[in-house]
Amino acid sequence: IQTYSVAPVVGATSYVWTIPNLWTGTSITNTITVNVINASGNVSCKAVNICGSSPATSLPVVVNQNPVPVIIGPTGVCQGLNVILIDTIGVSWLWSTNSTNPFIDVTTTGLYSLTVTNANGCTGSTNHAVTVYSNPLPVITGTGITNYCSRNPATLNVALFTQYNWSTGATTQSVTIPGNNPNTYSVTVSNSHGCTGTTFINLSNACPLPTSLGTTNI
Repeated sequence: IQTYSVAPVVGATSYVWTIPNLWTGTSITNTITVNVINASGNVSCKAVNICGSSPATSLPVVVNQNPVPVIIGPTGVCQGLNVILIDTIGVSWLWSTNSTNPFIDVTTTGLYSLTVTNANGCTGSTNHAVTVYSNPLPVITGTGITNYCSRNPATLNVALFTQYNWSTGATTQSVTIPGNNPNTYSVTVSNSHGCTGTTFINLSNACPLPTSLGTTNI
């Protein structure tokens, strides 16, 4: 919306305005308010009375285009990692985080908006949604773990995930550890978002001594 006016003309009973194509607005006074569309042109006005009209006075108007910002950055990230959102146009920036840099560092789920201003003072806005996904928390269970000291094999399992990477080199949901191979075993799992989590378990050949039965009279 823009308003234009001319000085009142003595003896004028009305005014005739001409505005660029695509603009909208009408007036018969010395002031006109128009809806400016993306088209440059001349705004002209002439004064009219019963005797005729005056020569038109004209003002060339250049309509500068509003910038169209594009936020560059991923829409999803795993917990513990950061997302960098960046804009490549404009001369000043205002993010919904109140940052005035051309980029922001994102660590939480949310919708981030940006308003940019170009060299002509025109503005444009956009937004970008980011989701922070939780990392999986695997827990090793199985059989033969508590009595591994009996030299029997142990079977280690984790819940259902997308990928598995055991320290033994196995890539299956479960792995069998032969007897007499005491060690700390780990597994790294991945979920459907590509986020990873790791856990460990220690298998030991050291057998606990029997607990005391207490003192009895024999």
